Amino acid sequence: MRYRRMLWRSLSTNCLPLVVVNSAAVLILLPVLVEIVHHGDWSLSIDALAQNTFLFIFGMISVFFGWSLYLTYRLLKKIYVTR
Repeated sequence: MRYRRMLWRSLSTNCLPLVVVNSAAVLILLPVLVEIVHHGDWSLSIDALAQNTFLFIFGMISVFFGWSLYLTYRLLKKIYVTR
């Protein structure tokens, strides 16, 4: 029972803040991404450097968001198995 309580504490202090921060970042940047994809020029020139940099940063934030969801899922699965 003590181990399970430790897992819950780990979930609340480690995984949930990651999910909250990453989901907030994705939700805040999503409208900008839609505008860039809808109206942007697709080129690798120096003129489109800001757009390409934003797309790269948004991609990295999305990867971190997916990873934090995966870690939360794995920890919840371990809590469920532990009795």
